[in-house]
Amino acid sequence: MANFNAYSFIYDGVPCDIYGLMIADLDGNGEKEQDTFSSQIRTVTLPQSYEHIFMGYESKDPLQFQMTMVSENKIDAYTSGKISEWLLNRNGFLKLQVIQADLTSVVYYCMFTKMKVINIAGYTHAFTVDVQTNSPYQYENNKIISKVITTSGTMSIVNNSDINDYIYPNVTITSTAGGNVTITNTSDANRAFTITGLASGEVITISGKCQTLVSSTSLNRLGNFNKHWMRLKRGTNALTITGSATISFEIPVIRMVGTG
Repeated sequence: MANFNAYSFIYDGVPCDIYGLMIADLDGNGEKEQDTFSSQIRTVTLPQSYEHIFMGYESKDPLQFQMTMVSENKIDAYTSGKISEWLLNRNGFLKLQVIQADLTSVVYYCMFTKMKVINIAGYTHAFTVDVQTNSPYQYENNKIISKVITTSGTMSIVNNSDINDYIYPNVTITSTAGGNVTITNTSDANRAFTITGLASGEVITISGKCQTLVSSTSLNRLGNFNKHWMRLKRGTNALTITGSATISFEIPVIRMVGTG
């Protein structure tokens, strides 16, 4: 069961208050243990050695939990049907926001997979739902940082996600004079992202999550790219940029807060 210290939530932009619902703890004691995050350690062993060598982490299953919502008033059959239509059998993982002081900027992308109706004195007053998220993590809204570069320049980007790993941002490069653009992360062993031969006004759109690169000219620019996808280490990233372009970074912010 979720351990939210909240009464309200918003799912797919619709607040629960519309249906007279609020989050509740029907167990009554308010004490619960929860898994914020679980992972499996990856190791290898060498011949003639009994020691395991650490090779990183492998994230486990997406976060799942139960949530109960109640109404002070009895819920008629029509309203019950509208609530089911709102929560169940949706086409994809949708945004869930819990209105809790320390979760105001955190969102879950989830689907409700099962609903149990709770009747009190013969009338429907509550529902318990199973929630399946799309990730072991939770998210804040992406940060967007832009910079106009004439021939060269610098900028600093802070990756303050909760995971101790690289974040791959979405990047949009709008060339203003054509030619080459190089972004060097001096905080990441001078790792350089380079794309060459751009036309003036050409827009390059890069998805960090999917690792795709698309040009507004419809030309295949992968051959112009050195295949070093833009990445940000945890903490401060000092970037040196050469070329003439407007560059925009859309940076995911990952959190590990569990269910409150």
